[in-house]
This record gives sequence, C-alpha cells and structure tokens, in this order.
Amino acid sequence: LEAEFVGGVYGGRRCRLQRRPVRVGAEVLGDLQSDQAIRAASDMLHQLIHELKQEDATLHLCISGGRRLLGTLLFSAALLYLDQSDHVWHLYS
Repeated sequence: LEAEFVGGVYGGRRCRLQRRPVRVGAEVLGDLQSDQAIRAASDMLHQLIHELKQEDATLHLCISGGRRLLGTLLFSAALLYLDQSDHVWHLYS
C-alpha cells in the first residue's frame, strides 16, 4: 500500500497514508475478538475522525467489505463528526 502513496501523493493528488493500528495497551490487535478490543477500535476511530475534523480536513471515507465490524464502527463515528463537505462511500464488490 505504501508504494501507492509515495511522497504523500496518490494518483497525482496530495493524499497521505497514515497507519493507525488498534491497540489495547501495548498490544496491536489483528482482530476484534473481545468487547475490550471493540471499545478500543471505536475509541480510536472516534479520536481519529475528531482530530482530522479539528484540522478542518475534508474526509472521504470508504466503507467496504472485509472487517464489517470496523466499517460499522467507522460509520457510527462518521455520523457524529462529518459535515456536508465530507463524503462516505460504500464499495460493493
């Protein structure tokens, strides 16, 4: 994925890739298999979106297949923080 965002550019446009792993304490989670992990993921997503909106960022969120619970948590956070300049996309494949 990093190879597609060289120099903070994707498709000729400025677009930064920033990894934000979900952690419980010092442990990086691979899957959300407990209530504690789900709370940690939800808290991280809320904090991330809140921080980006505080920077006056315009967000494009893509909710797709894969980890469906993460998509649901992301959509819940989006409902609280996004405004009319932002976009939520659903990728169906």
